[in-house]
Amino acid sequence: MIIGSCVFCFGIAGTYWSIQHSLVTTIITYGVIDTLGFVCCFGHPVVTAVELFPNKKGFVTGPVASGFAVTPLFMNSVQTFLVNPNNLQPASDGYFYNDEIIESVPALFLIMASITGGILLIGLLMYEELPQELKQTYGQTFIGDDTFLSIVGSVAGAVHALSRVTVGLIQDKISHKYMMNSLGFTCVGVEGRR
Repeated sequence: MIIGSCVFCFGIAGTYWSIQHSLVTTIITYGVIDTLGFVCCFGHPVVTAVELFPNKKGFVTGPVASGFAVTPLFMNSVQTFLVNPNNLQPASDGYFYNDEIIESVPALFLIMASITGGILLIGLLMYEELPQELKQTYGQTFIGDDTFLSIVGSVAGAVHALSRVTVGLIQDKISHKYMMNSLGFTCVGVEGRR
């Protein structure tokens, strides 16, 4: 978790530099390094929650996973306040040319890294090792074949990656807003049926 948190924050903070140089370096810092750190951090809280509440796995994984989903409620407002507090509109081509907005974007990544680092530090300080009698993996509760479980996880990761690309392609064909609203209604509908 500590290594993942450091990599995650480094990816965000490094974008301060990379966004001023090229798209490729920005993809490396904010796309690859940041995502690698996120992957290292995200699964552990879910596993810990499941280990603490083995009889309520579905109930505890929802709130833990929703922490990531509700991040935009806070971060979107902070980002807008820091980059475009006067709500200036983009030019007719959809881009911003205002120097004040453009110059504030790199520093935003340092602020985001600091906020994220602070939140992760609080989480790390609150972490406590589980008593030995509570330790068991989620998958082994139901599946005894560890190789099968590993293959399922790998296939799920590949499907997840493919779905991200597919959604991106669909967004290119239809409006981003329509696509996000469709996905939002789908998620709300799924959660409502649980």
